[in-house]
Amino acid sequence: MNPGSSSKIKPLLDVMHRTRVTNGKQLFPGVDHRTLWPMRMRDVLALFVSDLGGAENCSEAEKAILRRAAALVVELERIEVWFAENDRGEGKISAPKLDLYQRMSNTLRRLLEVTGLERRTKDITPTLTGYLEDIVDDRNDAKAARIEACAGDDADADMEMEAAAAASGVGRLSPVARLRFVPECPKRKGTVSYIRWTQYSKARTVRDFYTLGGTTPDLRWDIRRGYAKLLLPDPADVAREEGRRYQHVRTTERTRRARYRQDEHQETGP
Repeated sequence: MNPGSSSKIKPLLDVMHRTRVTNGKQLFPGVDHRTLWPMRMRDVLALFVSDLGGAENCSEAEKAILRRAAALVVELERIEVWFAENDRGEGKISAPKLDLYQRMSNTLRRLLEVTGLERRTKDITPTLTGYLEDIVDDRNDAKAARIEACAGDDADADMEMEAAAAASGVGRLSPVARLRFVPECPKRKGTVSYIRWTQYSKARTVRDFYTLGGTTPDLRWDIRRGYAKLLLPDPADVAREEGRRYQHVRTTERTRRARYRQDEHQETGP
């Protein structure tokens, strides 16, 4: 051996560079696993591993012992079949076969005693980290559900406000659209929301609502919760509102023209 070489066992390679036996995909390399012997051994080995609480609770040494025990079980079953097929009612069994059967049975017993003859219960008690992660996941899921529900409610409230605006004949929510609030205040008494509610809930139109200190989020929230309801504006109020807006536009235009003429006169001089 070279002085620079090491006798230490190298660590396992990644999954892509291991054999199929190491990865647990096959029991034997180059063997058809559809035949009776490999299928029976695989079933027995799976039962043994299950008795010990699953593969994650078994060490590699225990898996190796259980693999040999499973092979002995299959071979003992083959000997038992030979006993059954060669029994002709004479009560005579081959001595070498019986001796082999006894020795294999004792070997199987010793192997199983090493791993334990009693069935182990799988420990499903969550760790502290897993328990806290589950709590965080549950809270995040509940929060996402609430956000989704609120988004749907907001959409319904926005649709109702847009419908009222469209019915009023203007491009936005009409200031003369009527509002109706519930008689009793749903806010908790003594809070800021309660004080603000007592003020803007007296409004009978959208203009009065904003004048009394209400905001668009307040209106959306109250509509979504059923505390307020938008009603179509009175046609006469809509006509008056359009006339007022038209008059405001005309006044603004006259003011702009007057300022333009005044600036032009100042630039040209007397």
